[in-house]
Amino acid sequence: MRTVLASILVLMIGSTINSAQAASSGHIGRWCVVDGHDNSRHCYFRRHRDCIKAIADGSGTCVPNEKRRGEMPEDKSK
Repeated sequence: MRTVLASILVLMIGSTINSAQAASSGHIGRWCVVDGHDNSRHCYFRRHRDCIKAIADGSGTCVPNEKRRGEMPEDKSK
């Protein structure tokens, strides 16, 4: 019984660490490109202008990342 509980605890801690690393690794940006072909979202962009550059060929749309809605100050570099 102790082994099972210890295993569950280790899994929970590992999952929490992995989630924190993913959130801080830059993969969740403030702006997302929505692909025009399959509507997939790629949220890697910190600035709106970087998102716009990524879709210069007209293959998608830039939208604010819904998961980071409260963190959307305007770019001061515009």
